[in-house]
Amino acid sequence: MSLKVQTSNITNKNDPKSINSRVFIGNLNTAVVKKSDVETIFSKYGRVVGCSVHKGYAFVQYSNERHARAAVLGENGRVLAGQTLVKCSELQTIKTELTQIKSNIDALLGRLEQIAEEQKLSTVVMDEGSERGLSAVCGHVAEVCDSC
Repeated sequence: MSLKVQTSNITNKNDPKSINSRVFIGNLNTAVVKKSDVETIFSKYGRVVGCSVHKGYAFVQYSNERHARAAVLGENGRVLAGQTLVKCSELQTIKTELTQIKSNIDALLGRLEQIAEEQKLSTVVMDEGSERGLSAVCGHVAEVCDSC
């Protein structure tokens, strides 16, 4: 009979001393692979003190950096449940791409806010209290539409 040791869900993300003993596992098929599977696979490299599994990825916290390095060397690029675990270089590429996407989204949101502000300024309320369509496109004022 084997004794199953439960590990913590905490992977010490805020502890700077434990960062080097934490392993990121990316591209993980979490529909098939469970926390207990991750613990079993990665415990062969050393004492696992924490394991947290999320949708598509996981973290394994080892008791020391040497165990974490052994796990990275042993499991990097492994096919698990039909998916290749992300290599460190690929992870950096993904981070760079996500940063670029975020910058593009921020620029688009800024432009959208600018357009909304221009639209707000281009609406004129006439003395009858009804709004008339005086529109501004790219800073150029068009004719007032009395039929609006």
